[in-house]
Formats: sequence, structure tokens, C-alpha cells
Amino acid sequence: MKLIAKKENEYDVDVAALFKKNNINHTMLEPKYIANDRAFELWWYSLNDKNHILTKHLYTPHYLFYILIEEHEVFGPLDFDYFMKNGEFANGGSGLGAGDFNGYR
Repeated sequence: MKLIAKKENEYDVDVAALFKKNNINHTMLEPKYIANDRAFELWWYSLNDKNHILTKHLYTPHYLFYILIEEHEVFGPLDFDYFMKNGEFANGGSGLGAGDFNGYR
């Protein structure tokens, strides 16, 4: 896994509308995930036949983290926790908490 972009917006971004407008296959994984004492939406999307995660900070400023999931990796919500605490992902991503979406932690 690797962070491919981090953007800051003063206005709230409607992620679903953005994906729909650009005809990008997507799914909301978690509507309110808490990482490092901050609330985020977690989204999966596919672009150019590669899997990605987009996390959106729910409060101003709205930070967007674009994450590439590389081949043979599994993303779990605790991987994002690790990133928020350490500024990098664990080696190769470990799928930490991969079964813990939608409020099941």
C-alpha cells in the first residue's frame, strides 16, 4: 500500500457524486471510522484495474487520502490507523482488521 495523494479541501466533498460523475466503480466501506481521534469515511474504488482506498476526513478541513492497494495486498481499517499514527503503512499492508467494516470492530 502506498499513499498516492493527500489533498485538503475547505468545503465538504460528496465522494459518491464525484465517483458517479466520473463513472468509477466504488463502495462505501465505513461511514464513520475513527482513526487517531479523527472521523473518516472509508471508500473503496477501482481505477485503471487497480484497487484504491479513499479516506475523507468528516470535519473541516476535509482531508482526502488516496491510497493504492498493490497487487496481493489486503486493506483493513487498522492499516489506516497504523498510517495515521506512523505516517506510513506496515510493510506490504497486512489487512489489519479486514473483517471489521461497517461498525464491527
